Amino acid sequence: MKKSLIAALSLSLLSPFVLAEPKKPAPEPTAKPAATKPEVKKEEPKAAKKPVKKTIAKPEELSESDKALVESAKKQAEKLTPAQRTKLLDLVNKGDAKAVQEIDGVGEGKAANIIKDRPYTSVEDIIMVDGIGEGTFENIIKFAKGQQPKEEVKPEPKKMVKPETPKTEKKADGAKPKK
Repeated sequence: MKKSLIAALSLSLLSPFVLAEPKKPAPEPTAKPAATKPEVKKEEPKAAKKPVKKTIAKPEELSESDKALVESAKKQAEKLTPAQRTKLLDLVNKGDAKAVQEIDGVGEGKAANIIKDRPYTSVEDIIMVDGIGEGTFENIIKFAKGQQPKEEVKPEPKKMVKPETPKTEKKADGAKPKK
């Protein structure tokens, strides 16, 4: 009886597991657990980036005064030869602040603005830089033509030195000596 009782008991205990349908595995979570490191993608070497071409804003977006500035700049830029245009564009697109400041009327602030707004596709684009007006643009055109006056080092004005007059000796009696 002991054997039958043990067999019955074990069957009753095991029957729910044996007779039950097999459980499906739980679906894997889509998010990775926080303990794992994220995959690091290896970046392929990047090809040299081409500069984004910058153009003057569309004419319908410009104010009337800006349109007049652009027209004035186009007329002045037409006076440049293709070689002068290329040289000027190289300067404003690739030159450092010191090189840009060589243009008469362009200081640190204007040079920084020119560098900040790079790249330029045409000479007329430069007039739309903050701080560049018609006068400065004329100087830029003169610089490109080689007509900019070179700064001359002015000598310091000579100081007028009074020649020393010979001191006259006084005699003990107070009379002046004869010459």
